[in-house]
Amino acid sequence: MGMKILVEKKDGSKEIITLVPPLEIFDKPEFSLHHFHCGDGMDHYFHADTGHYDGWGMAVRGDEKQAMDTIKRVEDSRESQS
Repeated sequence: MGMKILVEKKDGSKEIITLVPPLEIFDKPEFSLHHFHCGDGMDHYFHADTGHYDGWGMAVRGDEKQAMDTIKRVEDSRESQS
């Protein structure tokens, strides 16, 4: 069981996400993101500058390359929406 939280995206829309322990938090300054890695394999990303929710991905715990690839896809998607 995890903790459900209401998050807000930059466009003002809201979403409920679940953070499942154990939770690891990483700062990714090269992408201006905070990366939350949950015990169920879900990754959640927040904008470092505003705190807005940026999206989610899936990665195997401890697989840093897969996590970085997911962050890169999120960043590319964010840039294409600008």
